[in-house]
Amino acid sequence: MELDVKTKPFSRDWWKEFRKSTGNMSFPVTRKNIFNNDVSELRDSIFEKFQNLKYEKELLAWRVWCDGEISTDLEKRIVEDPMKNETDFLPWCKRIFGDKTFGIILNDGQRYSKKTRDLISKYFEPLLDNKPPLGGINFSIFMGNYGWTPIGIHQDHTGSFVMHFHLGPGSKQMYMWEQSHYKDKLNGRENEMNTEPYLPFTSYDYSFDDGDIFFMPWNFYHVGRSQEISIGLTVWFNYTTVDGLFNGVYSSGVKDVISDIDDPTLEEIVQLKNYKGCENDGQLENLLQSIDIDVLNSTFCEFMEDQLQDYTNALISNDWYDRGTIKDKFELDYDINEKQKVSLIISPIRFAKHKDVLKIFHRADKIDLAYHDDIVKLIERINERKTDTVGNLIDSLFVDWPEGIGMRILEIFIENCVLQIEK
Repeated sequence: MELDVKTKPFSRDWWKEFRKSTGNMSFPVTRKNIFNNDVSELRDSIFEKFQNLKYEKELLAWRVWCDGEISTDLEKRIVEDPMKNETDFLPWCKRIFGDKTFGIILNDGQRYSKKTRDLISKYFEPLLDNKPPLGGINFSIFMGNYGWTPIGIHQDHTGSFVMHFHLGPGSKQMYMWEQSHYKDKLNGRENEMNTEPYLPFTSYDYSFDDGDIFFMPWNFYHVGRSQEISIGLTVWFNYTTVDGLFNGVYSSGVKDVISDIDDPTLEEIVQLKNYKGCENDGQLENLLQSIDIDVLNSTFCEFMEDQLQDYTNALISNDWYDRGTIKDKFELDYDINEKQKVSLIISPIRFAKHKDVLKIFHRADKIDLAYHDDIVKLIERINERKTDTVGNLIDSLFVDWPEGIGMRILEIFIENCVLQIEK
């Protein structure tokens, strides 16, 4: 179904009509020529992402195919020689891949470009209306002329829906099957690579060009086809299941409160992967010694409530993106002074008091400090003023503390990339 509505794209009325026309986001649609004015800027932001891959070479969640085969050698080349700009893109494809077909799928793309995050956040703010997905938001990049999607006919993870922003220059086709039709009537399987026999039985199929968007709920089996070189930015809204939320929050909480465990069996136990329990009293004692004393004094419900609050605060502090942007933590090699001007980076600082600890959240990271009212007042000043001198921010605060404490807290914020020094 293609929609043709004259309201301003991505406005509140546009999203209201979009929800209605998709059965409250329950079946696929395309919209033509929706973000033409932003295509060039979004392409530039994609190229910025690839230039930033060098900062996380060993942690990248991506796959590169060349003539249908996975290629780790080309991964290294792409990191070392990324495309520079829109003019360089097609020559870069030739330089890296020659005349071969290629495909790149880069996950967690929200980490590598602030520009992309800012544009996408502006588009979706009216849709989310302060009710964002508890599983967070993330990006994937699909690039290449790979033909059929290298992972075959597949279904996305439960509870997510995806919005594809097509950036061209080539077009792309998408073929979809309703879940029951594909599995029960066609006896289809996950990651089916032999796509041709299934094409006559599609429930939906669309073609889209640069400036078009494509929406699809999670429960449709689908496969894409890109015969010309193109770039697609997919935005994932992860409305996780209760089980998914529980497992994610629990795993994150365990890592947060339990110190390093050398015993693999104990690690399996605390991650709920081993239900047999400890084999002897010595193993149980080692486990208990690894757990923070405050956690031992809490009920399981209290522990999960505290971890869920941390998880939610971390997401909100990162504009609901499920991972923070890349940034290098560092140690200042000089002392800041009262005349220096500092500014808040990206989003406001969130904080929560837990017993005698002040938990500070920014861009999905957490900093724990001993609670004090003056630290709260300092954070409130930073959030309100955005930019100010060090002297103004700590004025009349920390007067009963040892000299230099206020500046040291600001230095901690700078070293953790919460604040930046204005040049």
